[in-house]
Amino acid sequence: MPATNQWVVKAGESFWTIAASVVETRVGHAPTASEIVPFWQALIDANRAQLPRPGNPNLIYVGTVLTLPP
Repeated sequence: MPATNQWVVKAGESFWTIAASVVETRVGHAPTASEIVPFWQALIDANRAQLPRPGNPNLIYVGTVLTLPP
């Protein structure tokens, strides 16, 4: 990651796996789905404008730099 508020997408990652990883780091344990969902939604919303198809958050490209919400 280039900075604490950014994430560079790697092969095989999705918004869900990125959200789970960030939440795990922040809470210090394996997060539950209910802990991941709010961050996952905020992550998609914070980055929707830079997606190749803003209406399809399942399509993200390797190397895309995402902004991590607080």
